[in-house]
Amino acid sequence: MSACKSAKNELTKIKVQAECCSRAEVYGLLLFSCLHEGGVFRTEYENAARRMAEMTASVCGVFAEVVFPGRGDGKKLCSVAIPHEEQRIKARNVIFSEDISDYDVISEKLLENECCRYAFLRGAFIASGMLCDPEKECRMEFSSKKESVCSSLAQFLASLGYKCALTSRRGKSVVVLKDGESIENLLAMIGATKASMEIMGYRIQRDIRNMANRQKNCDTANVRKTVAASRIQIEAIEKIDRCIGLGALPPELAEIARIRRDNIGLSLSDLGECLSSPISRSGVNHRLRKLVEIADELKEEDTIIE
Repeated sequence: MSACKSAKNELTKIKVQAECCSRAEVYGLLLFSCLHEGGVFRTEYENAARRMAEMTASVCGVFAEVVFPGRGDGKKLCSVAIPHEEQRIKARNVIFSEDISDYDVISEKLLENECCRYAFLRGAFIASGMLCDPEKECRMEFSSKKESVCSSLAQFLASLGYKCALTSRRGKSVVVLKDGESIENLLAMIGATKASMEIMGYRIQRDIRNMANRQKNCDTANVRKTVAASRIQIEAIEKIDRCIGLGALPPELAEIARIRRDNIGLSLSDLGECLSSPISRSGVNHRLRKLVEIADELKEEDTIIE
């Protein structure tokens, strides 16, 4: 299964409990599919088509017609459409505020809460997102036939701290993210935690390989051990950040957590030198083990963005 299909399957299984987040997700789905304007949304991902129809019906009370490819008919794409104009008007009235006249610009009035911003981005990704397989390339995209929609999204992502670029391809505008950490964080925040962890794993392996190439005398067994230990530590730090936030940790643990996350390939000795009050290799190892122990004690429920 491709990384993109896996991520979208993960996202379409999320049960959104907060009404504001359900509305925000449908906002993203509609804006990037143009269903509210009479457009026909086509996708190779059946779960994405189902999600769009189910969320539109649930939030807007609007029937979206879904056509799945039949066996032997030569069609490979699912299609989703809201066939009746009165239903499209109803969807617009439910999702968009009365004082919003430009549907092609993301309205932050509709996304006042952080949870809603990421629910919106989840909808946008389900409708238009692309994720490269991490072993080939670290790349995440959103696309639209409307340049104004993608331009607005690029500004919106930048306001949230994500590095992205705006380009065009085959008559579509495309918002591109290439920074591995930005992609990992964004996937985790919209609910695709498994996809985020997979990319993290490949990034750790890549960084460790680069380190090994610079240190030709490094023993292969030690590299594998370092990769495994780094991955365990990073996963523990990410879990703590999602569950309770790094700010809930004692200052010395929060500091080593942030430095380890930002410096995956550094040795324990080098990590110790990066601290505000440098400590020994064994001291760093003790703190990292403590982070893993804390993460093991946390019970993380299924990721649900409310």
